[in-house]
Amino acid sequence: MDDDEPEMVAKMLDFIYCDNYDDDRKPGLQNRATKSQGSLLTHTKLYILGDKYQIEPLKQLALSKYGPAVSKEWNQSAFSASVKLMYANTVKSDRALKDAALKAALTSNHLRVLFRKDDFQALVLECSEVGRDIMALQLKNGSTAGDKMEQSIIEGTWARWVTLGVLILLLLCLRYVLLSC
Repeated sequence: MDDDEPEMVAKMLDFIYCDNYDDDRKPGLQNRATKSQGSLLTHTKLYILGDKYQIEPLKQLALSKYGPAVSKEWNQSAFSASVKLMYANTVKSDRALKDAALKAALTSNHLRVLFRKDDFQALVLECSEVGRDIMALQLKNGSTAGDKMEQSIIEGTWARWVTLGVLILLLLCLRYVLLSC
């Protein structure tokens, strides 16, 4: 437990004794730290602690609290930080929290907004598994966003071939002109 944040350990102990944890601690220095990091990070860290110490009910509670929080906080930097934390500290097969986060990203136009944010772009570049999982969820859900992405890829490929064809044609014309002179 030496490498765990004391405030998160305190919340975990609250859960062990009370079957719940508060999103905020009692007033004081620790409370300000929790509020500044956002509830998404709190729930993510407690999910990870539940996994680390094999406290499945803590994981389930953290997951159930993450869902409503992510619907409010998806556009904050804490979202990218929480996704980075969960991908770095959970096993690949543990999908529950990851899927909750990525489904929030796929809701409405959230993904379009997130990809305009530097912290989310850095996350996807740093952790390619996030980008892969987003695409997999889109294709699995058969979303229109996925269909549009597939269509744009096809159109983009077609446009590249047309451009390449035009360039080859121009090079052949240039060669003919140079050889004629």
